Parts: sequence; C-alpha cells; structure tokens
Amino acid sequence: MPFSKDLLIGASGNQGGGFSPTACRFDASDADEMARTIGAPTNVDRWTCSWWQERTTSSFFEVAFAGRQNGTSYDNVFHQSSDNTLRLEAQDGGTSYSVYTNGGYVHGTWRNYVCQYDSANGTAGNRIKFFINGSQSAVSTRYSGQPASGRNSILNTENASFNIGHSPDYNGNANSKFSEFAFIDGTIVAASVFAEDNGGTWSAKDFAENVTFGNNGFYLTFQNSAALGEDSSGNDNDFALANIGADHQVKDDVPPSV
Repeated sequence: MPFSKDLLIGASGNQGGGFSPTACRFDASDADEMARTIGAPTNVDRWTCSWWQERTTSSFFEVAFAGRQNGTSYDNVFHQSSDNTLRLEAQDGGTSYSVYTNGGYVHGTWRNYVCQYDSANGTAGNRIKFFINGSQSAVSTRYSGQPASGRNSILNTENASFNIGHSPDYNGNANSKFSEFAFIDGTIVAASVFAEDNGGTWSAKDFAENVTFGNNGFYLTFQNSAALGEDSSGNDNDFALANIGADHQVKDDVPPSV
C-alpha cells in the first residue's frame, strides 16, 4: 500500500541500523552543478528516476535535473517557485509539454521523489507519473500536456547532456541536499523498490541489486567525498563536477533509512 507523503517526519539518519545514505549539498549562489554526456540508450522512450531531496528554501525555482540537446530541445524537472509543485517540462522545437503535481513540497524535510517517463504508453495520462514518499501524486498539465506518443526523452538521448542541480536552458540551480540519486534506463520501476514504510517513516533502502540500470543508468551514492559524481551502478556513468568539492558531502543530515 502506498505510504502517505504527509507522514514523513523531519528526523533524518538511519532509523533501522542497516543501510545508511550519504548526501551532497548544492548551493544555487555558487552555481553547484553535475553533468555528463548521455550515451546510446537502452530505450529512449522509457526511464525511471528516484532521488531524495531536502530543499533549503521554498518558493524558489529549483532544478532537480535536466536534459539538454540544444536550445529548443530539452527536459527539465524542477520545483516551481510560485507554488512549490514538482514539474517535468519538455520542449521539442515549437512544441512544449508540461506535467506537474497538484501539491507543493516546501523546504526542510527529506522526501523521496520518483518520476516515471513512458512515452510509448498507450494511455496518455500514464506517460509521466510522480510518486512522493511512495504515493502517486495527482497531476495537472499545461501547454500540450503529457508527451506525444513515442516522444524521445532528451534526458535519455545520445549526446545530449544530463545535468543535476542545474538547467542550461532555464538558467536555474538547486538550493538543496540530494541523496540516493538513481536513473534507470529502459524500465519503469515502482517507488517501493527504492524505499519503504519503516514504522511510519518512508525510508531509503538498499535497492541496487534489485534493478537493471540499463545503458545510461546511474546511481549516485555520494559516498566518495573525493569523487561525489562517481557512479555506483557498475556502468561508470560518472558526472563531472562544477563548484562541488569534498566539503559538499553531508553525513549528519540524511534521509531516514532501513
């Protein structure tokens, strides 16, 4: 049964004595960014991304991650400044798509966000789904709404860039801590694979052996302070860093875990 997003408590750290996450701090004022060039995808039309995020400020245009091919072809996943909703907005030349949560998510609390992208899905309303702490969010749309059938995601397009904490097109950055950042290329993965209800708290868990990452998949654990962009999926899809050093590693304020 999905876990209510309203029940996540503010406490952080390991709740169960086993798996223990690490986080990475991003500061918008310093233009902290991570980026990599995308390789040949397993499936350009299908992916799942799961990440934990604790926002530092609310009512702030905050980019979680973005894909960019050029100035008119991009995908952006961000918190909107006006209402704190989580949005995926995409552009293909003159066509824009936008799907966003009906609720907003303010600062100061760790939350697990999962976005599923499946443009080949025959039901248009199922092509982009958001899950917050295990519960599927109701969504609204604007512009052309959900992506067109079979629309290639720029976030999984060969030779495009995958950016964390920054959008080259929206000129946005993140004021946040991120943890357990995973991208699954070619597979729709349930939110319950990445985390679970642990005594009333939605908590991160060790999931890496239970997913197939696909060609462009990656898993950023932020465990190596000397290489915070290091991929732990086995794919070596490492990220280049800008303005992020070992001092950005965070171990004392992290998501709850089992």
